Amino acid sequence: MNLLLLSPTFHPHCGGAESLADDLARLLVERGHAVTILTASGEPVDAPEMRWGARVLRVRYPRPHRPPFAAPSLLAEGLRMGRWHRQILTAGAIDAVCIARVDESCRYVLALHRRLGFRLSVYLHGGEIRALQRRWRRFRHVLRWAMREADVVVAVSEDLRREAARFAPEAADRILLVPNGVDVAGVRAAAAASWPRPYLLFAGRLEPVKNPAFLVEAYARARTEVANLDLILVGTGSEDRAIADLVAARGLGDRVHLLGALPRERVYALMKGALCLVIPSLAEGHPLVVLEAWAAGIPVLASAVKGLRDLVRDDAGALFPLDDPGALARLIVRAATDPGFVARLRAGVAAIDLRACDIRELVDRHVDVIGGHGIATTRPA
Repeated sequence: MNLLLLSPTFHPHCGGAESLADDLARLLVERGHAVTILTASGEPVDAPEMRWGARVLRVRYPRPHRPPFAAPSLLAEGLRMGRWHRQILTAGAIDAVCIARVDESCRYVLALHRRLGFRLSVYLHGGEIRALQRRWRRFRHVLRWAMREADVVVAVSEDLRREAARFAPEAADRILLVPNGVDVAGVRAAAAASWPRPYLLFAGRLEPVKNPAFLVEAYARARTEVANLDLILVGTGSEDRAIADLVAARGLGDRVHLLGALPRERVYALMKGALCLVIPSLAEGHPLVVLEAWAAGIPVLASAVKGLRDLVRDDAGALFPLDDPGALARLIVRAATDPGFVARLRAGVAAIDLRACDIRELVDRHVDVIGGHGIATTRPA
């Protein structure tokens, strides 16, 4: 394939969707495919940027929301971006385009799809259907357009596949389930991080949907019973300042550590040294971070929400309700004080067959979906 991979955010940003796009690009290049990655993250540079042998183009897209008086300049900018995308697609002889995560910047490719005849795949991770399309009308329009236009839509979990079919019934027969995967060998190769005290780990975006404030509040309650336990939060987002202020307000500055964004290898090392990974999210699709924790050999304490309650097994983790920070606090205390509890969960993790979520085992399935090999779908004319 000559593949154009659209990922609005990309390395060094390391959310779940970005990590999957990064892994897919690397493995597709290893298999001899030509990959160009188009992203709005980072600063555009004149010199060619390469990652894993894939070409990375960082683009400054027009802002999606402008005041009415900006309409003429917005139209001119849109026409310019449309011509630029057409040049990228034709000059690179692109025969397949994968929208790794939907946002408004993908509309230029959508407008060119039928005219240029490339195969189009669209990946859904959960937030698009469950949050963003409900919050912003413009995004809802772009998401429905992408699903209607796509030759195939990929949902990363069965729950998400059903929700996507309800959102866009006209695309229901083109929505396929391909679960997320992680580089199991890469996680296992990391050496465990050294830390002066036992610790719990949160790894994700500091955004309201990831609910980090709930975890800090629960940890503050548990701290009254467990003194020799730290909490490490890896990631960044719109709640950076709010979480830092909450940590200070609860007097936890010596035990709660906000490390910001870190390279994936460093996150894997922190996972391998942690007692448990904690995921207090309000909603999830099929979170990569759970699979990475299992590959690192550690159990997961997770909120009992869609996307987590069916994934996190009770012999390899524990669920807690989001209406009671005390329930999570009690789990934290148990993890810190009951070695038998953690040992039992670690044994459950060790028994999981990770081949089903190993990206190297799944990559051929992704190739089939993105390239259309043996995948029969019917798109309305």
